[in-house]
Amino acid sequence: MTSFEFCVPVKFQIIIIIIIIITRSLQDDILSGCLSSDNSYLQIYLLPWSAASGTVPDILPTKQPFWDRPGILQDSSLVEASLQTSIQQAAFKAAQFPHSGDWLFALPINCLMRVAP
Repeated sequence: MTSFEFCVPVKFQIIIIIIIIITRSLQDDILSGCLSSDNSYLQIYLLPWSAASGTVPDILPTKQPFWDRPGILQDSSLVEASLQTSIQQAAFKAAQFPHSGDWLFALPINCLMRVAP
């Protein structure tokens, strides 16, 4: 008995297997990086995505951030348009800046002072 079989009830295992079988061709298309696919699900979502992002590359990337970018840009512009004060705009721009969250990984200064002799 595998850990998967142990922690998931049998009826859910059957549902998961059915979902895997139904979406197999879509998974194959995505993982193969194939642009000319006859998969209807891929074509349905590829058309609006390409309209929002511009051109579709010959080989479809497998990294999620590439696919998320058009939606993130659209949501970002909606949020930016709703900002009313210059402080809100400055905070929003600062949050968009690369590495803006790096300070969260820094150790507090009092931790560093305890280590020093």
